[in-house]
Amino acid sequence: MKILRWGILLAVLAVVTLGATAAWAVDWGHVHLLASDTKEAADWYAKHFDGKAAKMGPRMDTVTFGDKTILFSKGRKDFEGSVGSVLDHIGFSVPDVDAKMTELKAAGVKVTLDPLKIESADLTIAFVEDPWGTKIEVLDDKDTLGFHHVHLEVADPDAAVEWFTEVLGAKDTGQYKGLVASVRYGDIWVLISKPRGDAKRVPSDGRSFDHFGVNYADLDAAADDLKAKGVKFTLEPRPFGPARIAFIEGPEGVKLELVQPPAQ
Repeated sequence: MKILRWGILLAVLAVVTLGATAAWAVDWGHVHLLASDTKEAADWYAKHFDGKAAKMGPRMDTVTFGDKTILFSKGRKDFEGSVGSVLDHIGFSVPDVDAKMTELKAAGVKVTLDPLKIESADLTIAFVEDPWGTKIEVLDDKDTLGFHHVHLEVADPDAAVEWFTEVLGAKDTGQYKGLVASVRYGDIWVLISKPRGDAKRVPSDGRSFDHFGVNYADLDAAADDLKAKGVKFTLEPRPFGPARIAFIEGPEGVKLELVQPPAQ
């Protein structure tokens, strides 16, 4: 069973593996959500957003959307949802927001914003919430269908953009559709805005949207580089099965995982 479990882990990490060779080259990794029932959560996302669910060891489940991955682990008792945290929501792009929302409503999914057309950006957006409190945006960005973005709410978006580009290797893309500051890892957007009313957001650790991860070819070399830039490590690099992982704290309490996938 242990061999099978690591085989599954290797397969999942291969989906999000990094192709670049420079030690500090960085690429998109994964999103990590908390749920009271990890299998139920993976199945829920697979059903509603066309993913593929799988078991990942005794405590985690996963769902993949092509080469994009969401991992699920069990949250602490009475953990809170994503709203109010610096990691506010995740987003999925679909061909037809109205049709998807009709489908989600019929399935009893909690809707927090009905479809809204944003003419200036040629986008329709809507919001729902998963059963474990994570806010989800549904939009129709035809250029990037499927898993689309993570959205941060911080007091200083400009400083966050600078941090992600200068420290964590993201590409500065200016503003997404003229609406919100953004950076990008491959075809995944990291959208960054101020909270409405400038309300203070709390760190993401322990909330339903706990963290997201990026990948490095050589985590130890990357860690040396990041420490030289003053990055706070909350977990030093260490083995995780055939991979290596570490955790750092990003702007205003954004929890981030650094992963060195297994060699292919």
